[in-house]
Amino acid sequence: MLRYHFVQSPYVVLGVPEDASDAAIRQAQRQCAGAYHPDRDGHDPEKERRLKEVNEAVSILVDA
Repeated sequence: MLRYHFVQSPYVVLGVPEDASDAAIRQAQRQCAGAYHPDRDGHDPEKERRLKEVNEAVSILVDA
């Protein structure tokens, strides 16, 4: 079975508007880290994947 991975906008991944400040982006990262941390509810590969997406989105937006 083929699985397609669609790349989302970093803003969509974090749930912030495109004009969000660095502080708002960092706040969204902290909220997502609490929700998606794999150690929180046992080791969940989906949460781990989601947390990696969040961290990648932050690195793209803050460095831009």
